[in-house]
Amino acid sequence: MPVRAETCPEGEGQTLFDPEDESNPSVFDDLTMAEIRTVQEYLYSQQELNLKRTLGEVTINSSYIYLIERLDVPKTEVLEYLDRGGPKPERHAKAILFRSVSGMVCVVTYYRNQGDE
Repeated sequence: MPVRAETCPEGEGQTLFDPEDESNPSVFDDLTMAEIRTVQEYLYSQQELNLKRTLGEVTINSSYIYLIERLDVPKTEVLEYLDRGGPKPERHAKAILFRSVSGMVCVVTYYRNQGDE
C-alpha cells in the first residue's frame, strides 16, 4: 500500500505520512489531517481544559496539546475485517496533554472515539 511522504518545509528532517485515500484510510494508516483537526477542535472547545493554541502562548505553567495519535485497533477486530469480511473497525484517537492545574503540571491522556460529541 503506497503512502505519500513529504518533508516539512522547515527542513528539520521530519516527515509526514498521509494515507493514499484520506476519505477511507485503512485500519493501519495513521490519523489523517482531518481527523487530527477534529480532535484538536474538540479539545479546544472544552473550556475547562484552558488549552493554549500557539507556541507563543505556552509557558511552563500552561496547558497544551502535546501529542495526538491513532490508537491501534485490536488484532481480533482487524482479522475479523480483513479475513472474514466483518465490519471495518472504528478509528480512535489518543491525545496527550500537558496540564497546569493550581500550579501543578500533570500529563493527562484522553481517548476519543470517532462518533463522540
